Amino acid sequence: MSRIGPNTRSHVAVIAAVASVAIALGITLPGQAHGSHKAAPRTAATTLTLIAAADFLRAQVKLKNEGRWDAAWQGLYPLHQRVALRSTFDYCEATSPFPAKLQSFRVLSARRSLVHVAGLRQLVPGATVTLRVDLAWYGPRDPITFTHAFHLVPARGHWTWLLSDQRYRIYERAGCTAAPAV
Repeated sequence: MSRIGPNTRSHVAVIAAVASVAIALGITLPGQAHGSHKAAPRTAATTLTLIAAADFLRAQVKLKNEGRWDAAWQGLYPLHQRVALRSTFDYCEATSPFPAKLQSFRVLSARRSLVHVAGLRQLVPGATVTLRVDLAWYGPRDPITFTHAFHLVPARGHWTWLLSDQRYRIYERAGCTAAPAV
């Protein structure tokens, strides 16, 4: 049985295989040169699809519309989960319902973008998903219709949603108000 040692053909083959896998996964190897010639590493935001972002947002809107705050919390960005603890989030969102009934919504577009995340100083690679929203107001013939851009960021291999700056500050102060859930 031959050993794999320095400068053997097997040793070089193993290093090449490990390097190929590491590059495919966007991992920097120890001792790798850090020059401008190096390709940009792949981030979770570039490996997660925009179709997955749109599907994730559709599911989150449905959960929130059904008042399933515990399930919606599970898709929240981890930093925001640490600020909006699950029990506090469930209570606050359940006691501050949106004042108009969701009549319908649809995804208009999804694109890659740098996203502002409440609680962080730097922008994070993510996605902007734009929805058209119809709210029932005084019956089905007079809906309130608007478009809104929602921002998602990757965490732990999947898309996550974000608290708005206002909601983040409310939870950061360990409380909630009668402001509508958004």
